[in-house]
Amino acid sequence: MFNFLTQLSYDKYLVQNIYKGIMKNIILITVSIVFFSLYSQAQNRMDSMTFYKDYFPGTNDINGKYLGSTETMVITQHKGKLFAGMSNWMDYPITPQHEGTQILRKDAYNAPWVVDTSVGFTSLRSNAMVSVFFSKDFNGQQLNPKVNILVGGFSDIINPRIAGIWVRNDITNQWYKNNVVQLQSEAGIRSFEIHTDKITNKQYLFAGLTAGSIVKAQYDGSSPGHLIVDTAKELSGLGRVMAMCVCNGDLYAAAGVDLNGTHIVGGLYRRIDGITPTWQLVYRWTYTPGTPGDERNIMRGITCIPDPLGSNNEVIIGTRSKGALVEAIEPFNNHNVRIELHITDYFGNALFGGTWPYNNYATSAFNNFTPDTINGQQVWWLGVGIINERYTNLSDNGSFFLLRFKNGTYKWGYINDVNYPIPLGKSLRATRTICKSPFPEDSLNVYYFGGYICSSDISNNTSWIYKGVKNKNTTAIVDSIDSHNFVIFPNPSNTEINIALPSTEQFQIEIVNSLGQSIFIDQNKNKIDISKFPKGIYYFSVKQGKKNYLQKLIKQ
Repeated sequence: MFNFLTQLSYDKYLVQNIYKGIMKNIILITVSIVFFSLYSQAQNRMDSMTFYKDYFPGTNDINGKYLGSTETMVITQHKGKLFAGMSNWMDYPITPQHEGTQILRKDAYNAPWVVDTSVGFTSLRSNAMVSVFFSKDFNGQQLNPKVNILVGGFSDIINPRIAGIWVRNDITNQWYKNNVVQLQSEAGIRSFEIHTDKITNKQYLFAGLTAGSIVKAQYDGSSPGHLIVDTAKELSGLGRVMAMCVCNGDLYAAAGVDLNGTHIVGGLYRRIDGITPTWQLVYRWTYTPGTPGDERNIMRGITCIPDPLGSNNEVIIGTRSKGALVEAIEPFNNHNVRIELHITDYFGNALFGGTWPYNNYATSAFNNFTPDTINGQQVWWLGVGIINERYTNLSDNGSFFLLRFKNGTYKWGYINDVNYPIPLGKSLRATRTICKSPFPEDSLNVYYFGGYICSSDISNNTSWIYKGVKNKNTTAIVDSIDSHNFVIFPNPSNTEINIALPSTEQFQIEIVNSLGQSIFIDQNKNKIDISKFPKGIYYFSVKQGKKNYLQKLIKQ
């Protein structure tokens, strides 16, 4: 047994080193969501949560199963419980007690994490996991009530390398693999999305593969794996399909922009529903040559949200590693793209006195932006991980995250538990996933954060899960800001803008750029000349009596 594990450990080490150099010596910002106000960033750190370490890798669970992994990839709710998909990338050497890639489960608010299943050493990681609801079966019959199943995608890295959609049987507590396709490279599923075809009225679970293709499946309650998989690829030959979402009734998929032979492929695609469906390329960002794989050329975390500019339409937000950008794509406006946030600029201003000291690159939004409602306001969580030399000597070297508000502004937060300080020279590195607690005892005040990123470094039991408790009776997370009764027009503009407020009381106005720098402060100005402002996004903050107003302006 030991010889087998030693050889398997070596083989796995060689496979994993294919990925070396992809993110080595790169500053990593992994984004899993939480947004913050861009104006006066020094005052917009979110200090209203207390964090407690909730998972202890390198120990045994209450059933005697070994808890061992390097990254927490995703945490999701399912039927009143929490499930966590783990990774064993760069876990070397493998020891006899290791069981390979695992799914963990938490049954109650005060219960410890336990092993729900171990996939084994042939898997690199649990790339994706979602709890989905089917309202129709493969025959088009309505399901009443809807059927809720937990699906996962694990990466096969050892021959025969068969990508599959894994489904949990909640009666037997067993997982079943629905085989999809055999591949020569890493055979994994990176994204899932449910969509009902508007023409055929058929409902599908779509799966985006790491090999750059999209397949689909339908629900079949009589099948051991609860699915019938259509192995025909609807889209193929692209970079990794990192994320999918439904927006305005259309299915979108973000695939890495890459070089396929002599042709550049990939980008953001929209599915054209029908008996013979097709996919339309709606946005292709610039391809950056000379990089290993598609890491600098991908868009992660695409999520459909209300337009923060108030158009009463839906837009898609996603993050791109190259340039460290959060972008908003407007389907209603010929898929026009605008930049919502420069992540490195934001954290450069928040942490480094205004200048990001490293290259203009960030890995972000490993999972979709996580929607939430706090104090009656819509927000989205986005996890962030920063690796840099200025923080590797901190005893509480934790991880960062963002909180996005409906109007497109952000706050930032920091994860650490003073009772379990991170050893000197170590770091939590990256927040990959954020999930609200499903347990009634937590009273909507508790969130679970998970992460770490190996960055091609040999790692061992580096994965983490922390419980974040929102302090009660606090208004620090969501400020009392009115964005509806304050109007800037015209918007967008390139010359003079007008300010309209509901009251004639005196007011103070402050204008802040996308770096959080205050560039204009005045009293009672209803017209402002912005012709000399550089093109970009600006935030107008108004204080009038006891009211605070905030609006965003685009300078063309």
